[in-house]
Amino acid sequence: MKIYSPCKGKVQDVKFVDDKVFSQYMMGIGFFIKTDDKDIYAPIEGEVEFVADTKHAVVIKTGDYSIMVHVGLDTCHLKGSPFKVLVNEGDTVSLNQKIMEVDHDLIKENDLNDDVIVIIIENKDETLLQGMPDEVEIGDVVINH
Repeated sequence: MKIYSPCKGKVQDVKFVDDKVFSQYMMGIGFFIKTDDKDIYAPIEGEVEFVADTKHAVVIKTGDYSIMVHVGLDTCHLKGSPFKVLVNEGDTVSLNQKIMEVDHDLIKENDLNDDVIVIIIENKDETLLQGMPDEVEIGDVVINH
């Protein structure tokens, strides 16, 4: 399985996110990227399985895996205002297809975290996170197993 970077920035294991649901792998393992990139791209190809009503998260299913791209912490309280989602449930997306635009300034003005979090839903295999790069450009491989 390969998961690619949806944006450029600094990469860290999601266990370092200041949120128990993510940091304790309750949803699954993954990584986050500190970025100011407005454009967010599909980290895999597949079918859009879910788009949050508040537009802060998109789940893409590929094979046996569902990958969630989640922007920020508690950004759901902004009721979608910092996000423009460019895909719908049921759409097929290609790798590196733009799926979302984010207004990072609006998120920060509300004193919220704006990290881009990528989760392999319901997967707890931490070995997949070994060898992740420290910094990435759009489309760089982050998980390669």
